[in-house]
Amino acid sequence: MGDFRLTRIAKLYVEYERRLREANALDFDDLILDTVRLLEEHEDVRSYYQNKFRYVLIDEYQDTNNLQYRLAAALAGKWENICVVGDDDQSIYRFRGATIENILSFEKQYPACRTIRLEANYRSTKHILAASHAVIEKNEKGDIAADKRVEPAGGYAEFGEDFSTEILGRLVGGIGHQNMVALLDERQDSICDRRCAAGEEGAAGAAFQFAHRFLQGEVG
Repeated sequence: MGDFRLTRIAKLYVEYERRLREANALDFDDLILDTVRLLEEHEDVRSYYQNKFRYVLIDEYQDTNNLQYRLAAALAGKWENICVVGDDDQSIYRFRGATIENILSFEKQYPACRTIRLEANYRSTKHILAASHAVIEKNEKGDIAADKRVEPAGGYAEFGEDFSTEILGRLVGGIGHQNMVALLDERQDSICDRRCAAGEEGAAGAAFQFAHRFLQGEVG
């Protein structure tokens, strides 16, 4: 059954490629594949674009695949002015071909590079970061306590620490949607009081406004 399926897929792909050529078209994946072929197989083209793009910046590098890696290497191969941003603990697109090896091997590929650690988090409260670390430290590649630790940068309003801790604890433990509704419903009076105390502005106000609207069925 498996061989028949793969055989049919292969035949369909050949026909698909033929129709693309007839239409003088490329699909999304071929935009990268044929660009990589062009750069790797034609030195004059590669040299032109290396001089045109002397500086290469790539975000979310932990989620790049092999073709994207080869594209970046081809463009940056002459000048090696390449800057990548990423977190090896946040690679989530392996099902689409992404490989974490691209970011893990970056320093070996570019030994003259400088690594800058971004350890101040401006987005999340300490409770969210603590929950994240509790998950990340289960990774087999190493102990993040000694290697990497992101701390809150401050400047935001900490709100409802006891309530947010319980929410996060239940989320990490695998709370379902209906159970979350029940939990918020239990704390309805508290949420309304906190919302009034926090006012309409700031992180606290926004958070409890959302919780209040959730309880009223306006969002879900």
